[in-house]
Amino acid sequence: MCQSAFEPQSILQLFLYMVYGCLMSCASRASSVYFINTIREPHNATNGDNFLRTVEILQYTLRKGTGTAFHALMQQISAPLHQRHGIDIVSFGNSLHDSDCYYLIRAFDSPENMATVLEAFYSSNDWLSGPRKDIIDSIEVSIKTVMNLPPESVDGLRVQS
Repeated sequence: MCQSAFEPQSILQLFLYMVYGCLMSCASRASSVYFINTIREPHNATNGDNFLRTVEILQYTLRKGTGTAFHALMQQISAPLHQRHGIDIVSFGNSLHDSDCYYLIRAFDSPENMATVLEAFYSSNDWLSGPRKDIIDSIEVSIKTVMNLPPESVDGLRVQS
């Protein structure tokens, strides 16, 4: 697990950081899958009356030529499956610079809630007998970043996919 000293000061800076990460992962396509985890220590879960959300940003470098099919799989099967399991998908889609680079942004109530919800999701029969194999087979590189953000920042990241 890597520790990151990166502290985004704005949504724009966060997106620039994400694009840089995807560019770097696309530039170094490898034959095997690498998982790089960047988890920052959580801040106090509340800030006055404002509740902080735990946001997970997943960036994938997909196997060459699979971006369009991967997005269709996400739209038609994986995203609805996430929603049925109560997972808040903030945004997902192909990168503008390369259709074989992909992002998935999910929000949770806390780091503990994220761990519990994702453990239940990834061990469910819906996932195991559903899109799991096709999704994993499409991913060449996966980068994960987790941070706490105020709800208005999370809502600012919501994009219709």
